[in-house]
Amino acid sequence: MTAPYSRRNSSKPPPILIHTRLTDGTQTYVQVNTLLEPANNSSAMQHDKEEIREVSTQLSQIKKKHDETKRICINKQAELDALKEEIRNLGV
Repeated sequence: MTAPYSRRNSSKPPPILIHTRLTDGTQTYVQVNTLLEPANNSSAMQHDKEEIREVSTQLSQIKKKHDETKRICINKQAELDALKEEIRNLGV
């Protein structure tokens, strides 16, 4: 009888098996790859780096649009204040 999986017994976790039916009608267990396997860590980390880079680029573009819109808004508000002041000076 084999000992149950533990960190002391092995550095690798046991494979994950799923019950499946083969094309000839027999049933068996097939090993399934998971994201927890060490081989997937580097690709997952690379994917995370790319995603962080994309999000960062999008956020910087959004920030630029926001700053430009805010600048336009401040200029329009200044024009409105100037027009209100001009109307008050006319005495209307």
